[in-house]
Amino acid sequence: MSNNLLTIVTPTFDRSTLLERKLYHFSIQHCQNRIIIIDTSSKDTLKKNEQTIEKYSKGLSLDYQQLPQKHHFIEKIFIGLSQSQTPYTVISFDDDFLNVDNALEGCKFL
Repeated sequence: MSNNLLTIVTPTFDRSTLLERKLYHFSIQHCQNRIIIIDTSSKDTLKKNEQTIEKYSKGLSLDYQQLPQKHHFIEKIFIGLSQSQTPYTVISFDDDFLNVDNALEGCKFL
């Protein structure tokens, strides 16, 4: 069951280790929110990222999208934000940590 209050947008580029760490932390938090991952990585990194997505897709609600490298960072954020269908959206970069429970509490407060 997914949470209909918050969507998480994660842009990534050529940092497969950080994406893996990011999804691991979402999984141990039992995140039920939709996670939109916008990836403009190089070909070799895309293969690694696809394996990571496969690994975590059973327990997380992942929407993984690969875009050409020509897309600028801000375009990736805009694309992710425009696809959110929840009242709140948070941008959580691949090298950041997000406490999902705290984010949800913040949404409820708002």
